[in-house]
Amino acid sequence: MSLQRIGRYESEELIGVGGFASVYKAVDPRLEATVAVKVLAENWSHVPEVRKRFRNEAVLLRRLQSKYEISGFVDVFDIDETVTGQPYFVMTYADKGTLADRLETQRWTLEEAMPLVESIASSLALLHEQGLLHRDLKPSNILFRSAKYQQMARSSALLEPTERVLLGDLGMAKDLRSESATELSIAGGTDRFMAPEQRQIGASLDARVDIYAASVVVDSLIVDNNKALEAVLQRGQSPDRNDRHSSIEEWLDALAAVSKNGVANQPVKNVTNFSSEHVPKKSVRWRWVGVAVGATILVVAGALYAMRDTSRIEGPGTIEVGESVTYRADVSEDSSVRWIDWNGEIIEDEGFVVKPRLPGTLTFSLSAEGKTTERKIKVVASDGDPAIAGPTSVAIGESVTLSIADRGSGVSHYWLDAEGKRSESEQLTLTPTEQGKISITLIAVDAEGNERGDRHTIKVANG
Repeated sequence: MSLQRIGRYESEELIGVGGFASVYKAVDPRLEATVAVKVLAENWSHVPEVRKRFRNEAVLLRRLQSKYEISGFVDVFDIDETVTGQPYFVMTYADKGTLADRLETQRWTLEEAMPLVESIASSLALLHEQGLLHRDLKPSNILFRSAKYQQMARSSALLEPTERVLLGDLGMAKDLRSESATELSIAGGTDRFMAPEQRQIGASLDARVDIYAASVVVDSLIVDNNKALEAVLQRGQSPDRNDRHSSIEEWLDALAAVSKNGVANQPVKNVTNFSSEHVPKKSVRWRWVGVAVGATILVVAGALYAMRDTSRIEGPGTIEVGESVTYRADVSEDSSVRWIDWNGEIIEDEGFVVKPRLPGTLTFSLSAEGKTTERKIKVVASDGDPAIAGPTSVAIGESVTLSIADRGSGVSHYWLDAEGKRSESEQLTLTPTEQGKISITLIAVDAEGNERGDRHTIKVANG
């Protein structure tokens, strides 16, 4: 693909790079309009599940566009493929930049930030109403665009009345109403903004992952963090999702109360289960719920629980990265078989194929003959895996360089940093600015296009 032309669109500049795709500012010569074009990375273009998710992002954005006259999300105008087979879609160009751009130089009071917070919450409420989770809310995905007419009754130092707030990048979005929703076999999102349950492959996810991320975003905006505001944001970022606000509307009400009165609303009683009244009524019939300790349990029609007997699933308990293994059900021939993978996707087939890309633990289930059987498998490194060399702990502000210790079977490599940004350099240099943990991934692509990787975690400490 030429960087000068993507289909009929004339590229002007690269404005964003992620783990799976790049975004270009471009011109539509037929309509003489400036647009943004999102292009799936060439190395991912041959992976069916990634192609499907990429297309689903465009479809979800279009659904929101058709459902609501002003949706608060970028609009999609076209979808196609390049001559090299890379899918792309054309969307709204945000000419006023992103929240991440503005955070580089300034912070605001809660009162100044409230117009933006209200816009974000309104867009998330529309998502949740449609049974969707964003799962990757962060400042770089909060966009600003010039509007012809006044959008708000009041302006602030952060947001002008003629600026429209848009949420972008639904690449990690989850459709709770679709039993065939495609999920990647990785824990998706951006590290700093991910709720604890979002880091676990196959864990239960609901609207409270977006409440967690929104709380982190607001925390990064505010300069005057009083006790009442701190209490609201801490609740929104609680490691236990049952301690968070039960809806984005409740979360916004609490912030609005602090902005108006300096005092938070009285918290509602913590819920012990995220039951049907807290999610869209047309949610999927098969739902994952998390438990504090132990395995993930699959609830089937609210009654069947996963059985500890794993003998009905035939296949090894340990496999290597890149190894393709088919698991089979030891049940009668006329039995209806359903497999539920680590992302909650249902596969109706006699065999369940597993081909992991990274070491770790995968959990899946078999539903047959009125029983649900859970199985955990351990994924270990293989001879063809790449390896990362570098320190495992650094101080805030200290630069650290990671390098490729072992290329494995890869003929090409790329890095995915903690923000999900992709780099094809030989080394990756980081300068952490916050305490916590940073996870970096190195992916090796072999001659046949197969991918396998290594993940390196760095602990960032004060001084």
